[in-house]
Parts: sequence; C-alpha cells; structure tokens
Amino acid sequence: MRKIVTLLMMVCVLMVAVQGKAADSFTIGNLNFTVNDDGESVSVSRNGSVEGELKISSTVTSPSDGKTYSVTSIGDEAFYLRSGLTSVEMPSIVTSIGDNAFRGCSGLTSVEMPSSVTSIGNNAFRGCSGLTSVEIPSSVTSIGRGAFCDCTGVESIKVEIGNTKYDSRDNCNAIIETESNTLVAGCKKTTIPSSVTSIGRDAFNGCRGLTSVEIPSSVTSIGERAFYGCSGLTSVEIPSSVTVIVNGAFAGCGGIESIKVETGNTKYDSRDNSNAIIETESNTLVAGCKKTTIPSSVTSIGIDAFNGCSGLTSVTIPSSVTSIGKRAFSGCSGLTSVEILGGVTSIGDEAFAESGLTGDLKIPNSVTSIGAYAFEGCSGLTSVEIPSSVTSIGKSAFSGCRGLESITSLIEEPSECVLGVSGITIYVPQGTKEKYEEKWGNNNIYVEISSGIPTKTVEVAGAKSEDGVYDMSGRYEGKTTEGLRKGMYVVVENGKARIVMEK
Repeated sequence: MRKIVTLLMMVCVLMVAVQGKAADSFTIGNLNFTVNDDGESVSVSRNGSVEGELKISSTVTSPSDGKTYSVTSIGDEAFYLRSGLTSVEMPSIVTSIGDNAFRGCSGLTSVEMPSSVTSIGNNAFRGCSGLTSVEIPSSVTSIGRGAFCDCTGVESIKVEIGNTKYDSRDNCNAIIETESNTLVAGCKKTTIPSSVTSIGRDAFNGCRGLTSVEIPSSVTSIGERAFYGCSGLTSVEIPSSVTVIVNGAFAGCGGIESIKVETGNTKYDSRDNSNAIIETESNTLVAGCKKTTIPSSVTSIGIDAFNGCSGLTSVTIPSSVTSIGKRAFSGCSGLTSVEILGGVTSIGDEAFAESGLTGDLKIPNSVTSIGAYAFEGCSGLTSVEIPSSVTSIGKSAFSGCRGLESITSLIEEPSECVLGVSGITIYVPQGTKEKYEEKWGNNNIYVEISSGIPTKTVEVAGAKSEDGVYDMSGRYEGKTTEGLRKGMYVVVENGKARIVMEK
C-alpha cells in the first residue's frame, strides 16, 4: 500500500512539473514565445512558418493564463532558415538578438534594429544574402562572431554615431571595435582604415563580391577565416607589419592568382616567387593559391593552406615537405593530380577531402600516418596503394570515394581502422588476410598476393606487344622488378599479365 501511495505522489509531481513546463511557452498566430527567467518577459523562440513582412508586437498575452508579457529578445534560431521572410520590425524594447536568430533568411531585404538592442549573437544574420545595408544602433555593446557572414548583398555598413564600443570611422563601410582597432565585419565595399591594427575572425567571411582589398601597413594580425570564401579576390598583398595570420585566413578564395608578402616582413615571406605566404622561421606554407609553386625549402603545408582553392589543378609537393596539414587541400575540386616526392611522413585529417583527385593514387613509402577523412569524397579515385611504412590510418579515410575499385596495402601488421569503403577488392601481403579481416573488418574482399603469384588479368599499355614490368597505372618500368622500390607491379609475359608485390 505504501508503494502505491508513493507512486501516486510521484505521478502527481510529474504532472505538475509537465504542466508548469507547458506554461513556459506559448503560440500566438504563427509566432512562438518562451517565457524568460524573470517571469515577466518573453523571447521569440524558433518558428516554423513565417514569411513575408513581419511586425513583432512589444507585448503579448498568453492564451493559457491570460498574463501579458513584454517581448525583450529574439531567441536563438528564432527565424533560422526562414527564407520567405522579407522584412522584420522589432519592438523598441528588444535588447538582444540571439545566436543564429536570422541565419539563412536569404529573402530578408530589410531589418531595423531598435536603439534598445545591446547584443547581437553569433551568426545572427549569417547568410542573409538579400540584405543590402546594415546599421548598428549606438546601444549595441556586443557583436558575436560571424554575425554578418555570407551577407553577399550588403554594400553599406554603418555604426550609429555615439556608440562607445564600435564605430565606422572614415566612412569605411565596416564595423570596427573602437578600443582594439579591430575590424570585426566588412562588406564588398569596405575600405580598411589606416588606423585598423587587426582584421578579426570571419570579418569578410563569405563576401564573394569583394574583388580587391588593400591591407594597410597598420595591420599586424589577420584572424581565422577572415577572408574565407572571398572568391572574387584575385590578388592579395601582405604588408611588412603583419606578424600573425591565423589558419584559413584566405581559405576558399578560389579566384586568387597572386599572393605576395611585402619585402621586409620578418615573420612571413613569398620566397622564390612562390605566390604563397610562408612562415619564415618554420618554413610552413600557410596560404597558397591556384598559381602557387611550393618551394623546395618548405617543410610543412599548413592547416587550410589551399582549402577551397578550386582553381588549383595539379600540385607537386617537394621532398623537403614532411607534413601535410589538416584540410590543406580540402575542397580543391579542380585538383586532379598530386605528386608527393617522398619526404612526407603524415597526411592530416581531411587533407584532400572533397578534392578532384582522379585515377590511381600512390602514397609514398615515407608516409607513416594517414588522418581521418583524409581522402573523403574523392569520387574520382579508382585505386590506392598504401605503403608498408604506414602505421596508422584515421577513421573513414576513404569514405565517399565512390569510384574506388581497389586498395593495395603493403602493411604487414595492420592496425585497427575503418576505411569508410565496402565491397571493394583490397590486395594484401601473403599470409595477412586474416589479420586484415580482424583489423579492417569483413565488408571488403581481401586478396593475398606475393611475387610471382597470378591474381587477375589487367589491361596495361603495351601488354600485347611487349613483355616487361609496369606500374599499376600502366607505365613501363623495365624488363624485371630488380631495383624497383617496394610496391605493386604488373608483369607481362607472353601477352598475359599478373600482379606481383615487390618487397
């Protein structure tokens, strides 16, 4: 009996809690509201069907309890991806616009922020491509990162006179944090003032209409993704004053043909007319373009160095390079071939993800690690050869490689990994099939090969006319395998071909 009473009490408590929770939010017309912690005001919460012109009332009355609330904030994701929304008029008592509040509202052409607004959240207006102008009230003291990213139509950005936190000095068409002299948001018609010392994170992110930019000699730092996706840019010159360039500062700038660092910069250089930004002390290439030639003195390709460089069609990585950074060539959709000259030991996560690599990929025997998703989405690849030197392969290194027919692995002791492919043929050393099935899984076909043992017939250049040894792409190597480096080869004898492994 005591257990039954206790159970009934718990049910009653839960019912009261659920009823209390339900009263915390309500809907009026096509707008949803959530009661704030003060119990007297509400935020506009996520809405599913709002379009056209919208005027938000300053007060709303809950249909459940008849209480009237003040509308003081636009909540996180309130109008996220509402592309049919064309204009918004906010009440004069709204103090905050939340993270992603209007993100993706591509049809939004007009928004008027009242003078009560003090904060604009992260990505608040990101992707509002229909906006042509932005005015920041004097009341605003906080603007989140990426607040106006991808607003490709904006031609005018102004901060109201009297704002103590931000300004738009010298009619620059940008938002500048006054105390730090950091440009936090620009547009396609921005002129960077000579008093600016820093170009902030995401400042011009997605500004595809930006066709030229002059970075003044006052600037010392360029933030992460500062010019990401500025596909209209064709040239960039880094002044001698710049001492910090954060990862991905120029990623996605597929139109750039010329990158130069001004002579006298002690931190970066563009040695050997490389058309790239190289960190002098570490010999790391931090940003390249479609016309970059990697100098033989470079030892590392940095994170995001060529990320999104769609115009890059081929690249030769010299033997001096030992590491290829995370996302270094990710999104290089025009990159169909890469030649790695044998010094690289590590290929970073997503290094070539979604690139245009095609045909056969031969990873050099200097490589010891292949990062997660390193070749994800390289649908043009048909075969891959992994050398015996590789000791680790990251998660889903080859996922999405839809054209991949075979992988040849020369690893004698495979470690656990999930390649991200299934149903393909994987050639492995003699006597290792069971190890591979255990470590790499049973969703592929494993074929053991060794020198002199036929495995399948293949078509190679000259197979019908000349006996000899060919590499896996059909290039003639000689009469015998003697002196060849470790790897897979096709031996043609009397017009018949067999695959062999040279150890």
